[in-house]
Parts: sequence; C-alpha cells; structure tokens
Amino acid sequence: MRKAFYYMFKDIEVFKKTYIFLLFILASTLVSNFSNILHEFIPVLNVHWQDSMYDPIWNWVYVLLAFISIVLMFIPNGYALSLIKSLSNQEENHVLPEMEIKRNFLQGLKVAVGFGLIYILFVVVASLFLTASVIIALAFANQIMFYLTVAMIAVVLFVFLFYFPIFNFMFAYKSNLLTFFRYMMATKILMLDKKLYFKGIALFAGVFLFTVIIASLLSSVPVLRNPFLFALSTILVSLLAYYFMLVESFVIAKSIKLEALDIILKKD
Repeated sequence: MRKAFYYMFKDIEVFKKTYIFLLFILASTLVSNFSNILHEFIPVLNVHWQDSMYDPIWNWVYVLLAFISIVLMFIPNGYALSLIKSLSNQEENHVLPEMEIKRNFLQGLKVAVGFGLIYILFVVVASLFLTASVIIALAFANQIMFYLTVAMIAVVLFVFLFYFPIFNFMFAYKSNLLTFFRYMMATKILMLDKKLYFKGIALFAGVFLFTVIIASLLSSVPVLRNPFLFALSTILVSLLAYYFMLVESFVIAKSIKLEALDIILKKD
C-alpha cells in the first residue's frame, strides 16, 4: 500500500496524462470557492441589489455555481474510476491510463446519478424517521426514540462509508446505477480477503480525513476573503484533491482481490 503515495511518479508521462484531470479539479475548486464566498455575502448583496433581504437572485446564483462545481468534477471522478480499473490489473510498473474526456464525463455522470439515488433515499427515509421520533418525543415527553433514531442514522451512514471503496471498484467495472444498493454483492467481494480490505479502508479513511480537514481549513471564509489567499487556497486545495484522487484510486484498486471480477461481471 505504500506505493499508493508515489506510484504515479514512476510513469514518466504522468503530467501529460493527467494535466486535464488537474485542470478540471482546479476549475471545480475555483467555482466552489466563489460559491462559498458568495454565500457568505448574500445578505449584503441582496440589500444592495434591491434593498430587500428576500430577493432570491443571489441565492440562485449560489445554487448555479454549486451545480457547475459538481458537474466539472464529473470528468475527474470518471477518470478516477478508469484509474481504479487500470491499476487493479497491474502488478508492477503501474502505468496511468490516458484520459478520454467524453468517456470519463459519462462515467462521472453515471456515478453521480447512482450516488444521488441512494443519497435521496437516505435523506427521505432519515427525515421521516427523525420527524416521527420528534413527534413521539413531544407526545410522550421522552427523547429516547429521537436518540435511537440519530444513532441508527449514524450507523447506516458508517456502513455506507465502509462499503464505499467496494462500490467504487464495482462501478469501475460495471457502471450500474444501482451499484450503491448492492450490499450483498459488496459483502461477497469483501469476504474474499477481509484483512486486505480492512487494511485498505484504514489507509483510505486516514488519507480522506487528512485531505478533508486541510481542504476545509484552506477553504474557510476568513481565508477566501483575502484575494491572495483565495488564489493560493484554490491552487493548494486543487493539488491536494488531485493527489488524493490518485492515491485513493490505487488504494481501492489494491484493496480488493481480482477474484471479485467473477462476482461483478457475471450476468445479473
């Protein structure tokens, strides 16, 4: 697993193959930072726009920028899936695949839709349970149901995150929109080598948490208010995301045994 942190540099064409990948991450980060700083100043902008705190135009601009930022990440996410597939079939002298913008975009779009389906289901079900638990708590003056519901939601979320690397591996080989619902298939894959997967997910979680913490600090509003720090933050966060996606792709690819393909590629 140590190779995850330097394997990409052994490919002498690493920049040639991934500069577009980096540019889209940079563009997405730039738009995301703009949306974050805009969101902070929406009340002020609304006042100056029509002297009304309820004018929605800047809220819609914020939503549009957030949406554009997500769309721009379709290509990097699609390339990461191609990278997972490529690396899982390479033992030594790992070579990065060439970018195929159209193919990467479509794959990134598919995984976004697939993730969106389970996200919507999770939000709807969690909201219903939370609403019911609050009503019960108010009716019986007992908050146990509410705490149990919160705990249950936390467990479900943890389980999803635990399976997330497997789901990405599955999606890399078979872009099924229902991939994130296939826990039985994912469990069969996990059981092929539990020790290997636990080792991989521990590394994945560590790198992910480190990346999120640093990116959050660099993208905080106090930092983004300064034009120089805004530019510096955009570049550093983009480079961090770029490196993290290359690392996580290797970790996912090497955390799952190739025997998993017999399970993934069989007819549904």
